[in-house]
Amino acid sequence: MAPEMSGSARFLPPKPAAGPQPTPRGPIAPPLPPMPEGPAPAAGPALSEAEEPLLLDSAFRQVGTSLRRALRAILTTHQGFATFALLLFLGAILAVLVTGWWRGAPFGVDQALGMLIVGYGALGGLVLFLVSLLVLHGVTVGMARMLRPRAVPRRHTPMGEKLFHLITFLASVWTGYTSYYGFQIVFFSPDEGWRYWAVPGLAGVIGATFVYTFWTTLLERMEMANVWQKLVLLLIIAPVGSSIIFGMSTATSVLGVGGDAAITYHLRVSVDALQRSLNEIRQVRDGEFDQLVPIARQISSRFERLATQEETQGTLTSAAGSGSVSVYLHDLSQVATSIADHLEASHREEITEIAAINDTLRRLRESLADRGRAFRAQYETLIRDLNAVQGRIGGVVASSPTDYFRFQIGTMREIRPLTADSVNRLFAASQQTVVANLQNEKNATLDEIMVTLNSMATHNTLSVPPFAPMHDLEAILVYWRQIWLSWAIAIATDMGPLLWILVAAVMPTGAYLVTVHDEERKAGFNFLDDDGEI
Repeated sequence: MAPEMSGSARFLPPKPAAGPQPTPRGPIAPPLPPMPEGPAPAAGPALSEAEEPLLLDSAFRQVGTSLRRALRAILTTHQGFATFALLLFLGAILAVLVTGWWRGAPFGVDQALGMLIVGYGALGGLVLFLVSLLVLHGVTVGMARMLRPRAVPRRHTPMGEKLFHLITFLASVWTGYTSYYGFQIVFFSPDEGWRYWAVPGLAGVIGATFVYTFWTTLLERMEMANVWQKLVLLLIIAPVGSSIIFGMSTATSVLGVGGDAAITYHLRVSVDALQRSLNEIRQVRDGEFDQLVPIARQISSRFERLATQEETQGTLTSAAGSGSVSVYLHDLSQVATSIADHLEASHREEITEIAAINDTLRRLRESLADRGRAFRAQYETLIRDLNAVQGRIGGVVASSPTDYFRFQIGTMREIRPLTADSVNRLFAASQQTVVANLQNEKNATLDEIMVTLNSMATHNTLSVPPFAPMHDLEAILVYWRQIWLSWAIAIATDMGPLLWILVAAVMPTGAYLVTVHDEERKAGFNFLDDDGEI
């Protein structure tokens, strides 16, 4: 048994062997924090409240936050300033009204009320736009509560998303331009002054902002949604937003471009119809004058010949010489001569009027060759000119030589050869047979003329053509033939972001979304799985 060692002795470790000494290693992991009581947390790294990613990081959130701050500042901090601005606006309106009244300018209460309505209408439109954005913001925030935050911040923006934002930006610019252009065409006239530029410009800004905000927000929702949520987004939200965009951009653009084309076509058809009607009127009237003037000359010659025979041979009264019968026949001859002279003068005036109308129609056809803003600037002038041409053609139709001749024939029937005041009653009684023969001769001649006039009226029926009507099918075919390219371009541009979302965010082959999915799966966040719970 080994001897017991003394108390001065101490234990010494064995001497190390010769060679390099190992370096000490640091701890493998930092000490774990104490686990809280209760159920175990879900898989994935724990984030503090300050480091927790935002539930919704979109343009809607930024717009909503900015609007809340702005409204709070206006309604609380700057309440006095807002009131002062309102009073200043009313004072400016009153000053303009007083100045216009003082200088005698054509500026009255109606103009002042119009300025008030426009000013408050613009303010109300702006407020309505802000309220609509707040409502959309609330809807998206409410939907975001069903969605999950992005797992980790991306180290870089994928190329697919960059292309999407580029396409969305181009679509928003297109929407802004088409909204501006369409509002100008559909709702305003160049004669309205600054409203022709300001209100469509505001509509363009609103349209561009809405398009970019809506599509970017929808794409972000698609990334954070599972299958059924994507269906809800695509079946409800996407159609609603697309219809709004369609109404702001596509419809106004196509209505503007197609409306110009359709209106131009309609006006051109109307001008052509008026031209054809005018040519027909000219042809018919030439024939009427060519028939009526010789008839009037023949009547004049016939009564003049009867008067000469009565004076030389006493054909009617059996007593040669100038008397009341011959005077009566001379009067009838002069009436017929005046009818012929009036018809010839009317024919010359009508030829001059038709030539002037033809010149106006030619200028209208030249004006209809313009397009775009030049056409809209003179649109009201074209309508006024067409109405004037239509009225002038109506005047030509109304001044019918046949009706004039028929009226004069009725007047000639009322002319009596003898009266009790002009001759002795006994002489009149003895000459009753002569008077009856004279009246019968005159009426027989006038009856022959009336038969000719009635036949002419039956064959030469004229009417003033209205604006050329088009049947529904014809209008649809003309409209689509004029604007199908505008429809294709507008729909392709407006719906481009939606197609990109369908390919990149819904289809499983979306390249950049699959890459993000893999990165988040590696980080321990599998919430993008279709079978994951909310």
